[in-house]
Amino acid sequence: MSFLNPTLALIALGCVAAPVVIHLLFRRRTRPLEWGAMRFVLEAFRRQRKRMRLEQLLILAARTLAVLVLALAVGRPMFSGQAVLQSRTPRDLVLIVDNSLTSQARAGEGTELETNKREALRLLDSLDAGRGDRAAVVTLGGPAEKVAAPLTTELAGVRRAVEAIEATDSAADVAGGLSAARDLVGRDGSRQSSLAFLSGLRRGSLDAAKPVEAAESTLRPDLLLPEPAAEGLDNAAVVSVEPLRSVLLREAGAPETQQARVTVTRHGPGVSAAATINLRVAAVTIGESEAPAWATTPVRFAAGQETASVLAPIGFAKSDKAATGPLWIEARVDEDAIGSDNVFRKPWKSRETVRVVVAAPATDSLSGSPMSYSAADWITLALSPRTGGVTGALESENEPITIGRADPTRLSAADLLGVDCVFVTRPDMLPGDGWSTLAEFARKGGLVVVTAPTASGIVQEWAEGLGKSIGLGLTAARETASAAPARAIRAGVTESRDLGALLSGLSAEMEELAKPVVVARWVASEVRGEAARLLTLEDGTALLVAARPENASRGLVVVLMTAPELESTSLPAMPLMVPLFQEIVRQGVGLASGSSTSVAGASVSEASELRRVTPTGGAAMGEAARGASLWRRVDGRGVTRELVAINADGTGSATDVQGREQVGAFLKAAAQAGSVTFLKPTADGSTGAREALPSPSRTPPIDLPLLVAGLVLLVLDAFLSRWFSHATVGGRVGVVESVSGGAGGTGGAGSVGQRGAAA
Repeated sequence: MSFLNPTLALIALGCVAAPVVIHLLFRRRTRPLEWGAMRFVLEAFRRQRKRMRLEQLLILAARTLAVLVLALAVGRPMFSGQAVLQSRTPRDLVLIVDNSLTSQARAGEGTELETNKREALRLLDSLDAGRGDRAAVVTLGGPAEKVAAPLTTELAGVRRAVEAIEATDSAADVAGGLSAARDLVGRDGSRQSSLAFLSGLRRGSLDAAKPVEAAESTLRPDLLLPEPAAEGLDNAAVVSVEPLRSVLLREAGAPETQQARVTVTRHGPGVSAAATINLRVAAVTIGESEAPAWATTPVRFAAGQETASVLAPIGFAKSDKAATGPLWIEARVDEDAIGSDNVFRKPWKSRETVRVVVAAPATDSLSGSPMSYSAADWITLALSPRTGGVTGALESENEPITIGRADPTRLSAADLLGVDCVFVTRPDMLPGDGWSTLAEFARKGGLVVVTAPTASGIVQEWAEGLGKSIGLGLTAARETASAAPARAIRAGVTESRDLGALLSGLSAEMEELAKPVVVARWVASEVRGEAARLLTLEDGTALLVAARPENASRGLVVVLMTAPELESTSLPAMPLMVPLFQEIVRQGVGLASGSSTSVAGASVSEASELRRVTPTGGAAMGEAARGASLWRRVDGRGVTRELVAINADGTGSATDVQGREQVGAFLKAAAQAGSVTFLKPTADGSTGAREALPSPSRTPPIDLPLLVAGLVLLVLDAFLSRWFSHATVGGRVGVVESVSGGAGGTGGAGSVGQRGAAA
């Protein structure tokens, strides 16, 4: 046996001695006084002594037992098995609070996150730490996080953790949250384990239509769920912004019109009808106080259409046109159910010029016939058509692309300092460590363009060095292939949206530009993995291949499997030559530098080098940023190297409602729960989660049956005290019972006293 209130029980049990002490103190011993009728009194006392002692003991026992029972009622004893009868098995409760992007949805006067936190606090109020109940808290904003762990009886601390939960801009990490919650719940069979999944259960938080993957487990906790949201909310989100030019070249003269492809999604009951959403796009320069010059574009949706993409002009303020600092593109739609996904930021690389090095032997062939031009000569002319190319140092006034030469037989890292792109037209002439130099340059975000030397007599061994050092999914034949008549080319097909953007500026004109181009000599190749075939011969043979270095998120390698020389292909003399190589450089430099955009909740590499730009505040980022923000990556001197944008995760923008049974089945399977209980809404609009657990107020602090028993004993004591009273009065005063009379008991002694006094 144990006590619910052990301290009160000890104090009350100490009071049991009070009736005994009082009884002993009030037992007065009188001195005998002999007088005439003494013998009658003594005779009556001898005859009544046993009964008087029994009466006194009965009264003392009643009083002592009454105090004892009242002491037990205050202490509230707990006997073995009583907890089961009262449904008060110690409980382990893990609160899974949805603070993902979807929880920002405004439903009524507040957000769904506020409702989720309010219900979590109600559940905590239903626990009793004195009975061994424990709680912990997990948040769902990706990646899921244990904000109060492990399970603890310190419910006040758990309550503070719930109150401190803030909304994130990341999607809900349901799998991670359930896994973390299951790791926390106790595995003691004597405890009841429950998971409370507190969410609006909209499609953005969890998609019940997707398959569930859950590890088998013998642990089957109970699952408490609120009723799914009853009404959908209209919500639009900007999910991507891609400028048509990955690098903004600030050329001399008036700034040219810039465009970006912007993708917008919408959710909610309004999807069933046609609608138009206003989109605003502007270029913003870091540190510029001037307000952005927004360019507005309507985004039109047909009935039932959820996603739409438009080409939108980018607005430039006057200061942005002249600024040379880091800038970003910002796209916005009007405010709706969720605010964070209405904004999308895309860092935009801005350069005065792109610096290119052509690794090829120095020649003066530009002074001769075009038939004698080398591949390096044609590339130089294509990249700098206004000046006719340069053949010396990296110098070219007012040119967006500056070009220099390097000796391929002595190519080193020093030749590539400050360079954005390197062309290798004679890969067969590279030294043994040349490919390692190029591999390091590419992995740091450089663009490497290789053209196959297709002159007769060259053995194509360079492809092996390229594959081993950079790790491309490309193998090439050792001999040059040829055909007569020459073969036509056509645009390739690639599933890579990233690499496919390399020639996106030519997509509308590629078919016409490619028609007159033929290839007479090429190097046959096999493309594997994620490498993209951007141009092919008419039989499907890869001609222009693009790929990233193996296991690298930055860098880009482009391989042209023919030499841009008139002996091998008509390309140098065709209209496609200039725009093709211009696009490779202008787009490739931006693609090679890697993605500078991520979504909230995703891990960020080199996070220690990042400093916040907007929103203001905060000094550094951890492994994952859960909020939409703009950061700048700095070097050791604090100079900004590039901008990094963290945007809201658009997968959490879906505000559509889901069916009750569908959600219940999904979460029961995902949580491996033993039972699922949907909580009924209460009058105040809450989910009624508190009623799902026994409240400590249902168990009185005083044992009611023992309290009633103590009161009954006190009544019995009063009755016995009156019944055994020694002062009994007969029919008249002074008339006493006979000493030999029967039932007067102690009244006989009193009568004798009265009689003696009368005498």
